[in-house]
Amino acid sequence: MARSIAIKRAFSAGLLLLLTGCVSTLAPDNDSEFAAAPDRDAFVGCYRNCSNPQDGSTPVCLTSIIWPAQFTPETTPKIVEIRKGEGSSSIASAISDKVVLKQFRFEEGKDFQFKGGRIELKREYLASG
Repeated sequence: MARSIAIKRAFSAGLLLLLTGCVSTLAPDNDSEFAAAPDRDAFVGCYRNCSNPQDGSTPVCLTSIIWPAQFTPETTPKIVEIRKGEGSSSIASAISDKVVLKQFRFEEGKDFQFKGGRIELKREYLASG
Protein backbone atom coordinates (compact mmCIF):
# COMPACT_ATOMS: atom_id res chain seq x y z
CA MET A 1 0.00 0.00 0.00
CA ALA A 2 2.76 2.45 0.97
CA ARG A 3 4.66 1.56 -2.21
CA SER A 4 1.54 2.25 -4.29
CA ILE A 5 1.16 5.68 -2.72
CA ALA A 6 4.86 6.45 -3.31
CA ILE A 7 4.55 5.42 -6.97
CA LYS A 8 1.45 7.61 -7.40
CA ARG A 9 3.25 10.59 -5.83
CA ALA A 10 6.31 10.09 -8.04
CA PHE A 11 4.08 9.80 -11.10
CA SER A 12 2.18 12.97 -10.11
CA ALA A 13 5.43 14.89 -9.59
CA GLY A 14 6.77 13.69 -12.95
CA LEU A 15 3.54 14.62 -14.71
CA LEU A 16 3.62 18.07 -13.12
CA LEU A 17 7.17 18.65 -14.36
CA LEU A 18 6.23 17.39 -17.81
CA LEU A 19 3.23 19.72 -18.02
CA THR A 20 5.04 22.83 -16.83
CA GLY A 21 8.43 21.88 -18.23
CA CYS A 22 10.33 23.97 -15.68
CA VAL A 23 12.30 22.66 -12.75
CA SER A 24 14.30 25.72 -11.79
CA THR A 25 14.20 29.37 -12.80
CA LEU A 26 16.81 30.89 -10.53
CA ALA A 27 19.69 32.77 -12.10
CA PRO A 28 23.17 31.69 -11.00
CA ASP A 29 25.14 33.90 -8.59
CA ASN A 30 27.56 34.83 -11.38
CA ASP A 31 24.82 35.48 -13.94
CA SER A 32 26.37 37.33 -16.87
CA GLU A 33 23.05 38.80 -18.02
CA PHE A 34 23.16 38.93 -21.85
CA ALA A 35 25.68 36.76 -23.65
CA ALA A 36 26.02 35.61 -27.25
CA ALA A 37 24.69 32.08 -27.80
CA PRO A 38 26.19 29.62 -30.30
CA ASP A 39 22.76 28.77 -31.78
CA ARG A 40 19.08 29.31 -31.05
CA ASP A 41 18.86 25.96 -29.22
CA ALA A 42 20.97 27.53 -26.47
CA PHE A 43 17.88 29.57 -25.51
CA VAL A 44 15.82 26.46 -24.69
CA GLY A 45 15.01 26.45 -20.98
CA CYS A 46 13.10 28.12 -18.18
CA TYR A 47 13.72 31.68 -17.14
CA ARG A 48 12.60 33.85 -14.27
CA ASN A 49 10.37 36.35 -16.08
CA CYS A 50 11.39 39.55 -14.33
CA SER A 51 14.80 40.77 -13.24
CA ASN A 52 15.40 41.44 -9.57
CA PRO A 53 17.57 44.57 -9.57
CA GLN A 54 19.49 45.14 -6.36
CA ASP A 55 19.84 48.87 -6.99
CA GLY A 56 16.11 49.60 -6.72
CA SER A 57 15.65 50.21 -10.43
CA THR A 58 12.53 49.00 -12.24
CA PRO A 59 12.52 45.27 -13.03
CA VAL A 60 12.62 44.23 -16.69
CA CYS A 61 10.36 41.33 -17.69
CA LEU A 62 10.82 39.00 -20.66
CA THR A 63 7.05 38.96 -21.20
CA SER A 64 7.05 42.73 -21.72
CA ILE A 65 9.49 42.16 -24.60
CA ILE A 66 7.84 39.06 -26.06
CA TRP A 67 4.21 40.16 -25.52
CA PRO A 68 4.20 43.96 -25.06
CA ALA A 69 1.27 45.36 -23.04
CA GLN A 70 -0.32 41.92 -22.52
CA PHE A 71 0.10 41.67 -18.74
CA THR A 72 -0.52 44.04 -15.85
CA PRO A 73 1.74 44.18 -12.79
CA GLU A 74 -0.81 41.95 -11.03
CA THR A 75 -0.96 39.35 -13.83
CA THR A 76 2.72 39.27 -14.81
CA PRO A 77 3.83 35.63 -15.18
CA LYS A 78 6.60 34.29 -12.98
CA ILE A 79 8.28 32.07 -15.58
CA VAL A 80 9.02 32.10 -19.31
CA GLU A 81 9.74 28.74 -20.88
CA ILE A 82 11.40 28.48 -24.30
CA ARG A 83 11.08 25.16 -26.15
CA LYS A 84 12.20 23.95 -29.53
CA GLY A 85 9.35 23.81 -32.00
CA GLU A 86 9.07 22.04 -35.33
CA GLY A 87 11.52 23.04 -38.02
CA SER A 88 13.00 26.45 -37.33
CA SER A 89 10.43 27.51 -34.75
CA SER A 90 10.65 28.15 -31.03
CA ILE A 91 7.75 28.10 -28.59
CA ALA A 92 7.57 30.65 -25.78
CA SER A 93 5.21 30.09 -22.83
CA ALA A 94 4.34 32.51 -20.02
CA ILE A 95 3.68 30.49 -16.84
CA SER A 96 2.42 31.30 -13.34
CA ASP A 97 1.46 28.83 -10.65
CA LYS A 98 1.93 25.92 -13.09
CA VAL A 99 -0.61 27.40 -15.53
CA VAL A 100 0.32 28.48 -19.06
CA LEU A 101 -1.10 31.99 -19.44
CA LYS A 102 0.10 32.69 -22.97
CA GLN A 103 1.96 30.73 -25.61
CA PHE A 104 3.23 31.52 -29.08
CA ARG A 105 5.16 29.66 -31.78
CA PHE A 106 7.83 31.94 -33.26
CA GLU A 107 9.03 31.12 -36.77
CA GLU A 108 12.63 32.01 -37.56
CA GLY A 109 12.71 34.41 -40.51
CA LYS A 110 9.09 35.46 -40.00
CA ASP A 111 8.88 36.48 -36.32
CA PHE A 112 12.55 36.62 -35.33
CA GLN A 113 16.05 36.25 -36.60
CA PHE A 114 19.08 34.75 -34.91
CA LYS A 115 21.90 37.22 -35.43
CA GLY A 116 25.23 37.64 -33.68
CA GLY A 117 24.36 35.11 -31.00
CA ARG A 118 21.09 36.84 -30.09
CA ILE A 119 17.44 36.47 -30.99
CA GLU A 120 15.93 39.65 -32.41
CA LEU A 121 12.14 39.88 -32.67
CA LYS A 122 11.02 41.48 -35.91
CA ARG A 123 9.11 44.75 -35.78
CA GLU A 124 6.18 43.19 -37.65
CA TYR A 125 5.71 40.67 -34.82
CA LEU A 126 6.02 43.32 -32.11
CA ALA A 127 3.42 45.50 -33.86
CA SER A 128 0.95 42.60 -34.02
CA GLY A 129 1.29 41.92 -30.28
